[in-house]
Amino acid sequence: MRYNSHNTIKPSIPNGYEIAREPRMQVKKIENSDIIKSSAEISAVGANKFEKGFSKHNLDEHWGGAHDHSSEYPGYTKEQYAERALELVQSAADGKNILGYKNSCGQVVRYDINKNDFVIGRPSEGIATMFKPKRKRKYFDDLMEAENEKT
Repeated sequence: MRYNSHNTIKPSIPNGYEIAREPRMQVKKIENSDIIKSSAEISAVGANKFEKGFSKHNLDEHWGGAHDHSSEYPGYTKEQYAERALELVQSAADGKNILGYKNSCGQVVRYDINKNDFVIGRPSEGIATMFKPKRKRKYFDDLMEAENEKT
């Protein structure tokens, strides 16, 4: 199958999927079929609507599991932790209290300066993690700087 190099999507592949050729593109199901296609770009600093928050497995891992962050959120329930993560990751980065960017993996990254909450996720896949970095804003700044060096 041939396609022009300026196209961002391969028009067709035998297995019924279209492949996004640019990292800013998401994959999405085409109406009334099992075919997926690219959808809108993830906003680096604007609000993003997530289809879901933590998966059950991932939430269990981050609240009482192998990557436990529950001690960083005293007084929170597991559900409140999940709600806070979703609220933050969907927030627009205002550059004052909420900082943010999109990393090279196409994930939304947000950091709340006042609450020292750091979250990463993808709108189509959910939240990867949320925690309170020990180095606070320096942790966020160092990650963002490393991402800038990649591009």
